[in-house]
Formats: sequence, structure tokens, C-alpha cells
Amino acid sequence: EKLAQLRLRYKFTQSELLKEINNIKTNGVTEIEFQALNKPDELKPYLVKEFLTEISNSPTIQKQSPIERNEKIRQIQEKKEMILSEKDKRHEQHVDQINEKLLTVTQQKELDKLVTKEKYGEKMLKVNEHLERVRKAQEEAIQQKQKRLKLKEDIEKSKLTSLELKRKQEIIEKTFERDVKIETILSKKQDILAKEAERAVSRHDKQLGFQNIEVTRSRSRVDDSANKLDVVMEQNLQKAIDLKRKQLDQIRLQSQEKLRKIQEVKENRRKLVELEQFEKAVKINSRSSSRRDRSDSTTKK
Repeated sequence: EKLAQLRLRYKFTQSELLKEINNIKTNGVTEIEFQALNKPDELKPYLVKEFLTEISNSPTIQKQSPIERNEKIRQIQEKKEMILSEKDKRHEQHVDQINEKLLTVTQQKELDKLVTKEKYGEKMLKVNEHLERVRKAQEEAIQQKQKRLKLKEDIEKSKLTSLELKRKQEIIEKTFERDVKIETILSKKQDILAKEAERAVSRHDKQLGFQNIEVTRSRSRVDDSANKLDVVMEQNLQKAIDLKRKQLDQIRLQSQEKLRKIQEVKENRRKLVELEQFEKAVKINSRSSSRRDRSDSTTKK
């Protein structure tokens, strides 16, 4: 009788119906329920399970005790929570993997930055050493100039001969020309080193700018993937809710139809009882009238 009701209600063939009921017995109720929520093609086993549950919970057919039913409900809830927790864990693992990739990229950028700074620091150290040598050369030139001044004073004081003065003056002029050439060369070298230092600083700033742009792009890609994942999860949840709502509406309509048929049956039974009572009354009246007719005939005789 149950199989006939199921075939009439869900338009199953007999082999298909037996197959789905065996699946329910083998795989369990909760697994089929989640399959039905996740895959619209497998709704029939879910409907079979709902109908069997409805029949088993009816007052005429009670197959489970309240303790067993509560235990079954508790198991279903635990399995639902376990599946939801597994989905949350997978989502957290996906986010952790993305964060690890981002951290690896950031660490590599920081390492490149440190290497660049180290190279830049070595070059600046060489520049500073060269500038120190230039400074020492300038100090020596100043000392030579002071010596020349002192020598001039000594010459004036000692009143040397014109020949010696001329020779010393030539020496002073040659020394002065040499110092001028040295100062010119040192100033040119200092300008060249300053320009090279400026170019190195600008190249380093450009590299840091490119690295910051790359880190910003990778972060934006991570944010986009996380937002897409949230949107997909919300859509799946909304689809599951809509599907459950449609199923509940269908079950409600079927229950109303069943109640209407039950009321029609009760009304027909009541009318049948009234008809039987009316027939009994007619028979009793016919018997009493026949008895009166017989008694009248005997009295006449």
C-alpha cells in the first residue's frame, strides 16, 4: 500500500521506487538529505524520505519511539554542523594559503630591498672614503699654502738676494700652479661622485616604487578572490534555502489535499449511515402496516 501511494504521489516506476528505498536504507537519511540540497537532480530520494517520515510519524503507524526519534534528529544536527564546520575549515585553509603566498611575496620584496640597501651602502662607503681622501688632500693644500705664505714672510724678513728670491718665487709659482691643478681635479672628481650618488639614489627609489606597486596588486588580487568566494557561498546558501522553501510549500499543499479528501470520506460515511437508518425505518413501517392489514381481515371474517 505504501509503495502504491508513493508511485501515485511522485510518479515512480516500481523498480525506481525500490531502488530509491534501498538507497535510503543503505546510505542513511542525512546523506540523502544533503545530496538533495546540493544536487537538484537527486530530489526524488529526498521526497521519498519525507513521505516515509510522514507515514511513520502518523498516529496509526508509529515505528519509532520518541527517544529514538530525538536521537535521530540529534545525529542529523551533528552531521549538519560537522559538514558546515568542514566547509568553514576549507575556507579558512584557502584564506591561509593566500596569506602565506602574500607573506612569501612580501618577504622576498623585503629581502631584495635589504640586498639593494647593502649594495647601495657599499657604494656610499666607497664614495665617503674617496671624499675623505679629497678632504685630506685639501688640508694638505691648505698647509702648503700656509707654508708658502710663511716662506714669503721669511723671504721678506731675511732680505735674500734677488737670485734666490727669483728662484724661490719660481718654485712658489710652480707649486701654486700645481695646487691649482690639484684643486681643479679634486673638484671635478667630487662633482662626478656626487652625480653618481644621486643617480644611484634615484635608481633605488624607482626599484622601491615598482616593488610597492607589485605588492599592492597582489593584495588587490587576494581581496578580489576572497570577495568572489563569499559571493559564491552566499548564492549557494540562498539556493538551498529557496529549494527547502519550495519543498515545504509542496508538502503543505499535499497535506491540505489529503485533509480535504478525509473530510469528503467522513461526509460520505455520515450520509451512508443516515441512508441505512432511513431504510431500516422504512422496513419497520412496512412490517407494521402488513400486520395491521392481516388483523383487519381476520376481524372481518
